[in-house]
Amino acid sequence: MIGMVIDFETNGFYGSSVLSAAAIKISVDWDLKNVQRVETFVRHYYPVEKWNRYAQRVNGLSPSQIEKLRSGADYPIYFRDDSGLACFASDTEFAVAHNASFDSSFANLQVPWICTMKLCGGKLVDAARVRGIDVEQSRLHQALYDTEVCLALFEHLVCEQCVPYPKI
Repeated sequence: MIGMVIDFETNGFYGSSVLSAAAIKISVDWDLKNVQRVETFVRHYYPVEKWNRYAQRVNGLSPSQIEKLRSGADYPIYFRDDSGLACFASDTEFAVAHNASFDSSFANLQVPWICTMKLCGGKLVDAARVRGIDVEQSRLHQALYDTEVCLALFEHLVCEQCVPYPKI
């Protein structure tokens, strides 16, 4: 079964612009408790609205940082204008996020969502550490890194049979 672990860094809360989107496509064999990475998606965008200084302090994504991360980018400057994630996710049967209600509000994917926050409780860093997953505090709130930590958490849940099989 093909799924996708996803995270967004945004310019605020619900309804704000996506500044960074990361997703890791996975293949899951539920019977063998096996999760394989298939492909990775990472993109960075400018906000449509004014830069949110609080969000910048949390995710470190300033105008100059976005400019640097977008060097040579050949996709739209705004997430709302980019169909890349939808194309990347076109064959996925489910999605995983640590705060699925938040991330699903940006992704607009018509698939079942698995929320590791609901299954594990607490912040991503705490849920991971409780399960023996090493976390580099300084890298948190980077979309790709958070996606990798969420994937490690999901793999743990699959191995422990603590995650429900998504209903398609």
